[in-house]
Amino acid sequence: LVGSGCYESEVFIESRSKSDEEMRDIIGFYDYVEVQPPECYIHLLQTGDFLNEEELENNLKKIIRLTEEAGKVIVATGDVHHMHREDKIYREIIINQKNPGGGLHPLAKRDIKEIPSQHFRTTKEMLADFEFLNDDNLIHEIVIDNPNKINDLVEEVEVIIDTGGIPFSPRVKSEDGKSYLDCPRVVTDLVYTKASDWYGDPLPHNIEGRIATELY
Repeated sequence: LVGSGCYESEVFIESRSKSDEEMRDIIGFYDYVEVQPPECYIHLLQTGDFLNEEELENNLKKIIRLTEEAGKVIVATGDVHHMHREDKIYREIIINQKNPGGGLHPLAKRDIKEIPSQHFRTTKEMLADFEFLNDDNLIHEIVIDNPNKINDLVEEVEVIIDTGGIPFSPRVKSEDGKSYLDCPRVVTDLVYTKASDWYGDPLPHNIEGRIATELY
């Protein structure tokens, strides 16, 4: 399943300038399209990407409308980066640190005086955040019904293995079961073997490209 992502996504960026027809073509690539609460985009008001909240909300309405016209699923998501609203202070600290390898976080801009709160919103909060749509049925659909549809399509995936209380380390046991291998070649082979099991051999171009980006 391919979702569109947050404010840095192709769908959100292109929606500001592309025609309806062009946007339907772009949206057609995705299995579902995401929109976040307006608060998640407040930094774009500070940088001048949107003149005001009304323009921002109209852009979100446009994305929702075109997604439905394209026959795709529109889903309200939180773009969650921290658990509680008050935890935003920790994210502010992270944003204002230099990135590993150099550079700054995309939100670390002089014009951005307040970053959005991307806490784990409750269903009640999400419903309230989309009241600007002025359509209770639509709000219920994108906040409750459609996320459940996507959830039903997703199988459970063990992201971090159960270590029985031992701190997790992304290392691989050798065949003798005693030593560990940190060799990048081993990790690469494991990744491509698993990817081939899932997606076939040869790998689809987009999958192979994504793996190369992550590994190298």
